[in-house]
Amino acid sequence: MTRNAKLAVIAVALGTLTLGSTTAASAEPVLVASSENLYISAGCPPDATGTCTSTRWLGKNPGDANSNFITSITPVDEVLYRVDGSLNWRDYAGDETLRADGYLLRADAPITATVGLSSEGPAVNNTVHARVEALTSTNQTITFGPLEQTVTMLPLATTDVNFSFDIPDDLDGELIRSLTFYVAMHGVNVQAGYIDQSGGSTLELPYWREMEA
Repeated sequence: MTRNAKLAVIAVALGTLTLGSTTAASAEPVLVASSENLYISAGCPPDATGTCTSTRWLGKNPGDANSNFITSITPVDEVLYRVDGSLNWRDYAGDETLRADGYLLRADAPITATVGLSSEGPAVNNTVHARVEALTSTNQTITFGPLEQTVTMLPLATTDVNFSFDIPDDLDGELIRSLTFYVAMHGVNVQAGYIDQSGGSTLELPYWREMEA
C-alpha cells in the first residue's frame, strides 16, 4: 500500500470515529421546560350497568359536578375545627393520564392551584386549606404545603382561591409517578363553599420534557 493510500485509510478511520462521537453526543436527550394543566375534578361517569359511581380525580379531563365543602346551613366543619383543629380533607388523586410515564419535576417554577368556589348564601372567614402530595419512582412521598387562605364570600358570587407551592432545588429532576391534591374548607356560612369540579378548579405542574437532540 502506498503512503498516500495509507493516509487515505487513516483519514477515513478518523472521520468515522469523529462521526460516531458526534452521533453519540447528539443522542443525549434535551430537557425542555414544560407544564401540564390538570383539572381538580369530580363526577359520576356512567358504568356498564347504566348507573354511575361518584368519584374525584386530578387529570386532563374536567368533571361534571360541584359539591359543598362546608356543610350546608349548619357549619359542622367550622365547629369541628374550633374544637380540635381537625380538617375535613378531600383528596383528588392523579388518574391514569398521570401514571403512564411520570414527570420530571422542575424547581424553577412553583406548582400552582386554583380552587373555584361559588356560594348560594353569605360566608365569612371561609378558610381554604390545600396541599399537594407526590409519589416518586422510589416510592417516597413528597408533601408541598399545606397552605391556607381566608376569604369572604357574597351570595351568588364566585371566588377563585389561588395557591402556589414552591419546589425545593434538590427536587429538580425528581421523577414522580403520581400526584394528589388535597383541599379542606371551613367557615361561618349559609350554603356556601361549593367547589367547581367541572373545569373551574385547576392545578399546573411544571416539569422537564425530554426531547431528542
